[in-house]
Amino acid sequence: MKYQRMIMEAEAPNLLGYENFLYNLTESSVRDRSLQELGVDFGDMSLPYGHHFGRADLRSLIADISGENISADDVLVTAGAAGALFIISTCLLDPEAHMVVGFPNYATNYETPYAIGARVEHHVQTFDQGFRIDLDTIESQITDQTRFLSLTCPHNPTGVMFTRQELDRLVEIVERKGCWLVLDETYREMAYGEALPVAASLSDKVISVSSMSKTYGIPGIRIGWLITRDKSLMHHFISAKEQIGITGSVLDETVAYQTLARRDELLPKIREEIREGFQIFKDWVQNEKRLEWVEPDGGVTCCVRMIGASESEMKHFYEVLKTKYKTLVGPGYWFKLPYTYMRIGFGWTRPADTMKGLECISNAIQDCFAD
Repeated sequence: MKYQRMIMEAEAPNLLGYENFLYNLTESSVRDRSLQELGVDFGDMSLPYGHHFGRADLRSLIADISGENISADDVLVTAGAAGALFIISTCLLDPEAHMVVGFPNYATNYETPYAIGARVEHHVQTFDQGFRIDLDTIESQITDQTRFLSLTCPHNPTGVMFTRQELDRLVEIVERKGCWLVLDETYREMAYGEALPVAASLSDKVISVSSMSKTYGIPGIRIGWLITRDKSLMHHFISAKEQIGITGSVLDETVAYQTLARRDELLPKIREEIREGFQIFKDWVQNEKRLEWVEPDGGVTCCVRMIGASESEMKHFYEVLKTKYKTLVGPGYWFKLPYTYMRIGFGWTRPADTMKGLECISNAIQDCFAD
């Protein structure tokens, strides 16, 4: 029997053990929050099955921050953004289907379609073009067999965003072509400037995906959601969720609700932490001559590229960084990129540790690529 081999982040710190490393620059979220910091109170709550669509007041809060065209009935709470992406792919794809997906990307956006056997076509976003999308190329890639176009904004792993004009054109393209746009908006609230509107509020041909993991620093609760104004589509999605897990965890949904209820208080502090981490990273990378970068527009990661290094040299570099300096980054292969690429996070660690971790990268570069 042949099995579908999927990407595994073998160097992920939760696999290797956080305690074995000093500086973890792999993460794509802000620092982890505690229940006490969030002010979460469970009281003496009971533990029944939850609502199949997700807790009603949580869905109402999500709808409130998603635009005037979105209601609570348009929101399905899922097991993280990954759960939402899995539901979408399994409902919309089959071995005869075609899809277009931005590349590089968060692996679930293409690995589940691969496993289903769909015809997956990459819309390649290259370093030399600033990881930007090409609207004319996207339009040419969409055929009569295309079920959906899958993109992320801000982009993972680069933090690059498209403009409002580009978003409007994407919506126009899928409406005219008769397919869906699946937009992973997990990092939307981490935009450095004005955030784009929730794309599902613009058209019933758009499915928005997001989660509590990255912006709010609570990936451990596994709460995400998808938004669609297409009632027939929502019927398929809730049917899939029921087969996967019936409902979500009422404990997780309680944490998510109480956190989102304090959004106006929490977000300004979180955004200030993001700005501080980004400035530390920017000052460092501009002075690291062996690295080149595309400046992100949002999020807490950047994709950098080592200049003039071979794959074997990069493998040695990652090993030195891991064993000698006890520091982790996200190597390019996590995103099916060459080893010369790496994703570096600057939001999960405290500022002092971010600076020390970046210094360790510089030291490992000096060890491995001294001129």
